[in-house]
Amino acid sequence: MMTEYFPDKWQIIEIKTPEHTTQKVLASWYGNFAGADEWRLSSGITEAVENEGHYLFHNESGSIYKCFKESQGMSAYTTGIFEDWVKDLPKGTSMIIDEY
Repeated sequence: MMTEYFPDKWQIIEIKTPEHTTQKVLASWYGNFAGADEWRLSSGITEAVENEGHYLFHNESGSIYKCFKESQGMSAYTTGIFEDWVKDLPKGTSMIIDEY
């Protein structure tokens, strides 16, 4: 089943291991006054389609992330998550922010 996501903020993350390189969407949504912020890391980009105001990132799971160009970047919440991941990476693995 295909799921479409429309994040409030998004950033492409590139993960490199000695065996494999993949790009994923780190997506986040702002919570309303009663809810918490949320985030999701996509399964792995298989195709990126550029349109006038947005990108469509197709993923291994079949999901599609519709990411508006003006919303690229990370919130303070996802910046903290990303920094924690980088600290805990296994030897030989790197994770970088990839600009689109």
